Amino acid sequence: MQATDHVEAAVAAAQAGDEAAFSGLVERYRPELQVHCYRMLGSLEDSEDLTQETFLRTTVASVNSALQRARAMLKHRLPEQGA
Repeated sequence: MQATDHVEAAVAAAQAGDEAAFSGLVERYRPELQVHCYRMLGSLEDSEDLTQETFLRTTVASVNSALQRARAMLKHRLPEQGA
């Protein structure tokens, strides 16, 4: 099996709900995602929580909801000039 076949099979399995396949595909991005969340939230604990939520939830509606919460948090935490 070629690498692309393996990845395609893992993507198909993840889309079908296979958590292990999903984890295998995305776990390598966890540090980058956590840094991004930290930059948005300014809190290590909150960034860890949001990163974990992101991995527990793959849907578009969940991602949009998380983005809305993050934007609201930024608006609240950033001074008016910084926005």
